[in-house]
Amino acid sequence: MITLFIRTLITYFLLVLVMRMMGKRQIGELQLSELVITLLLSELASSPIADPDIPLLHAVIPILILLSLEVIVSFVVVKIPFLKTVFDGRPSIIIRRGKINQKELKKLRISMEELMGQARLKNVFNIDQVDYLILEQNGQFSVQPKAEYQNVTVGDLKISGENSGIAYALIVDGKINEYSLAHFGKDLRWLEKRLNEHKCKADDLFLFSADDSGKEYLVKKVKE
Repeated sequence: MITLFIRTLITYFLLVLVMRMMGKRQIGELQLSELVITLLLSELASSPIADPDIPLLHAVIPILILLSLEVIVSFVVVKIPFLKTVFDGRPSIIIRRGKINQKELKKLRISMEELMGQARLKNVFNIDQVDYLILEQNGQFSVQPKAEYQNVTVGDLKISGENSGIAYALIVDGKINEYSLAHFGKDLRWLEKRLNEHKCKADDLFLFSADDSGKEYLVKKVKE
C-alpha cells in the first residue's frame, strides 16, 4: 500500500511539472499535437499506478521523452512555417465580409445550426450581422460583427462606418506568410514595396500585419 501511494505521488508531481512546462492552456485551447501529448501522458501515468508490477521508470522515461518532443516540436514549428501548418493547421475563414463560404462549411462538416450557435455564443444573434467568422487552429471560433452592430456602434452615432475587417499576419518572426498574403489579396511584389517604404526587410520584423482597410502594424525584432 505504501509503495502504491509513493508511486502515485511521484507520478502526480511529475505530471504536474510536465503540464506546467507545456503551458497554461485550457483543454479547449490545446493544439492538436498538444492534445495528443496530453492523452498519451494520461495513459502512461495510469499504467504503473493500476499495475504495481510495471516499473515506475516505464512511465517516467516515456513522459520525459514526450515532454522533450513537445518542446522541440514547439521550437521547430516557429522557425519552419510549413511544419506549423502540418502540426497546428490554419485558421478557416467561414464568413468573410458577411458572405458565408459554403465549401468551407462542408469541408469542416459544420452545419448552419452549429454556425449560428457559435455566433450566439459571441453575442451575435443574427448571422447577417457577422462580418467575419473564423475557426481558429485550436478549434475556437472568432466572430467580428459588422461595424453597425458592434458595441458603441457607428450606427448608434448616426454616422457611416467602414469595416476594417481582420488583421492578416503577413510576416511573423522574419518569415513571410504567403497564405495570409494571398487571403489579403496581395502578392510578394506588393509586400516588398511596402517593406521598402518602411525601410526594412522581412528578416528585421517580428510582426507585420495589415487589415482590410489598409491599416498596417509593424513590430521590429528585439536584438538580443
